[in-house]
Amino acid sequence: MRMQRVAITDGLREIGKGAFSGCTRLSEMELPATLVSLEESAIDVRLPESGAGNTDDPNPCKTLVIRCHAATPPAGVIMPYDYPTYYSDMTSMVLEVPAGCAKAYSETDWGRWFPTIKEMEKN
Repeated sequence: MRMQRVAITDGLREIGKGAFSGCTRLSEMELPATLVSLEESAIDVRLPESGAGNTDDPNPCKTLVIRCHAATPPAGVIMPYDYPTYYSDMTSMVLEVPAGCAKAYSETDWGRWFPTIKEMEKN
């Protein structure tokens, strides 16, 4: 899909299975404070390494920034594979979380998928 930015407003509590699978052009995603869970591969926006599948652009979302406004890390399987070994050059993906919440996110699977977790400034 050619979508580049997604902003989900407060009220949504769950993102369904594969909701953003194949959205390989995403550069920004805003997730609401009300989000509590994600189903399998809800945000699987990456493409496999060259030769392992679609090779249009081997690293299309390597600069993806996800801003998750939930103070408690949403539960669930964000991406389906062990991304550091199965996918290449995704280390510049960034997760931004509410101030004071980076440690909580880093201790969950979010920390495995996002090597960079930054705290957003308080409004």
